[in-house]
Amino acid sequence: MQSNNPEAFISWLKPYMQQAFRAGQRRLVVLAGESDWAFSLLKSLPIFPVKKPEKALEEKQLPAKADWLIYSDNPGGMSSLVPQGAASIISVDRKNYRHHLGTENTYLLFDGSESDDDFNIDALAALSGTLVAGGLLFLLWPQDKEFSSVTKSVFLQRFFRELLADELACILEQGKALPPVPELDFERPVLENLPLGCKTSEQVTAVQKIIKVVKGHRNRPLVLTADRGRGKSSALAIAAAELLTNAANGAEKIRIGITAPHLQACEIFFQQLKASLPGAEFSRGRCVHPHGEIEFLPVDVLLHHHPVKLGLLLVDEAAAIPVYLLQKLLASYHRMVFSTTVHGYEGAGRGFTLKFRKTLKQHTPQYQAFHIHQPIRWAEDDPLEAFIFKGCLLKAALADIDNSALPSPENLLIQQGENKTEFLQLKPEDLLADEALLEQVFAVLVTAHYQTKPGDLKMLLDNARLRMFCLKCRGQVIAVSLLMLEGKAGQEDIEAVKNSQRRLRDQFIPQSLLSHNGVDNAFDYSYLRIMRIAVHPMCQQQGLGSHLLSCLEQYGQSQQIDFIGSSFGANSRLLSFWLEGGYQLARMGFTPDAASGEHSALVLKALNRDSRALQQEIHQQFYRSFEHLLLDEYQHLPVSLISLILQHCPQSFLPELSDFDRRTVAAFAAKQRLYSSCVYSLHLWLRAVLAKAAAKKAANTDLDLYPLISRILCKHSISQVCRQYGFTGKKALNQHLVSQVQQVLSQKGLSGD
Repeated sequence: MQSNNPEAFISWLKPYMQQAFRAGQRRLVVLAGESDWAFSLLKSLPIFPVKKPEKALEEKQLPAKADWLIYSDNPGGMSSLVPQGAASIISVDRKNYRHHLGTENTYLLFDGSESDDDFNIDALAALSGTLVAGGLLFLLWPQDKEFSSVTKSVFLQRFFRELLADELACILEQGKALPPVPELDFERPVLENLPLGCKTSEQVTAVQKIIKVVKGHRNRPLVLTADRGRGKSSALAIAAAELLTNAANGAEKIRIGITAPHLQACEIFFQQLKASLPGAEFSRGRCVHPHGEIEFLPVDVLLHHHPVKLGLLLVDEAAAIPVYLLQKLLASYHRMVFSTTVHGYEGAGRGFTLKFRKTLKQHTPQYQAFHIHQPIRWAEDDPLEAFIFKGCLLKAALADIDNSALPSPENLLIQQGENKTEFLQLKPEDLLADEALLEQVFAVLVTAHYQTKPGDLKMLLDNARLRMFCLKCRGQVIAVSLLMLEGKAGQEDIEAVKNSQRRLRDQFIPQSLLSHNGVDNAFDYSYLRIMRIAVHPMCQQQGLGSHLLSCLEQYGQSQQIDFIGSSFGANSRLLSFWLEGGYQLARMGFTPDAASGEHSALVLKALNRDSRALQQEIHQQFYRSFEHLLLDEYQHLPVSLISLILQHCPQSFLPELSDFDRRTVAAFAAKQRLYSSCVYSLHLWLRAVLAKAAAKKAANTDLDLYPLISRILCKHSISQVCRQYGFTGKKALNQHLVSQVQQVLSQKGLSGD
């Protein structure tokens, strides 16, 4: 039968869909050809009922009117292509597709007619998760885009290589015979009736474990992990509803908090909550029940106003929240569930579990962990999910590495023997030819960033400005870095940036220096922006990050690059890594990032004589305004970060202490003068003390100085400082300030003299 014949297409499609539905699976159909041909097939697709199989999912028949989800740059025009009478049609584009990830659809029509550069693999991977069992994903692939390996996109070469190897995916090419329907002898088992409205036995177990966090001993948090579509967020809601429903009459009402990177991430949670608590009252992010309430609380509210009195705190999509914030939550709340997607575009995978579980083992060694394997919307071993995972490397697995075989930090530069560490530049063609190497590289990258997505794989393989490097030991990838080549833009683009008319892609550093730092000639220089620098979790704390950074700088110098730099969400640990490597602050963002809650930092390091003068000028301009901004845009910066920044202040910006200032500080330490009459001299003195601590590498001494920094330099109120550091009141705070000034004055070299 020819694919050009709509009737033949329909005759072919019916058993294909019936088979997929009986197996509880979804399928991928590629329509490779001219648009008019593909549209004629889809237009002829009837809204037909599928014969109810003997064993059907939840005793439901495939709906007679199918739901369509259409993704395209021109979704409105494509909605007319689907058959009339469809139950519902949702049209989305790259701007709003994420708003529909909670929908369930029978057909997904994905327009692949964009250019190779614009092909949105993030949308394809995300929206595929909305298809229910028996659903079809139609991928439109125009014939003029050469459905073969000759495409210039390395990512698409690999993507279609995996597609051609998939026995259950069907590729319909215009003018060619329809492929045979794959034979599959499998039926999805009937689901038994499960308690609490759960869909799988594993979801029942997850609900029971969540409830036990409340009913059992304190400080035994639960880490709940799953791939997408396993009912993880629904399990949180079912457990919360059960806790409220079964609360004893007359007992104290239970208050449950849920937090996530943003309220939208809890949409499925609140949808399930409405189904599980039909008698409750709901408002935005809040549920009120006779036996208690459930409320969404942002992370900053939980931390800045802690302890919020909660019977249980749920953390959904925990991998999208920086580990240091999770650590603060763990220290503040005693009954917690950390839930996260461990693969794909929503989570940071094994890296999250490896890093955060170290903290859990240290502070709550009796924590519990549970992973949900069973999918809910489709059967296990679903071919569409398997293809998306493979095509987008969503299950890239870290290699197990014995870090005892690594060279010691002092021997990293010794290139000899089987344990030598090699620094290598990787080309996209290398990774296309070596799937194992690609998987190792991507797995290490995923561990270092909480927002990794399939588009990052496409960028890694296709972006001509990207430079990729790794460290290998014994044939295993132990560290990876991605850098973007920036600078040297055209005058027209520069003027557009200067006049706020355009944002240039892959020009972050010079664009930021021009727009925010006032460096008019920023685009005259070349830059290597370090986008990612990741060390295998089993190889960290070995000096590999610093060694890799040094190798990257040498590469930049060999290529006659002017600057190497990076931008990241700043915390004291991460910023310290860059400052210790000789990088200097160029800018701190004025507002915290919505995902991380951290202010972004831009750091630079000049790689030649001509660029050093500009770096010093940029660095000094940053410190010129920093102290003033502490009372305004930077007033919520963590004190640990402020301390670190001030320790690296240029000598020229440090205040000079007069004899009067020294006598004033001594008088305050001797309790001869009041705080308010000495505060300006204390301010100048403390700035000098921080600089001395940095010069002597005595950074640990500033831990006890945090209350002084908060009160004297940041001008935080007495009540704010007391609340933050646990002082009982003004008298106790003043006693601490006096004792700390006395202690510093007694330390040789740190007194500010």
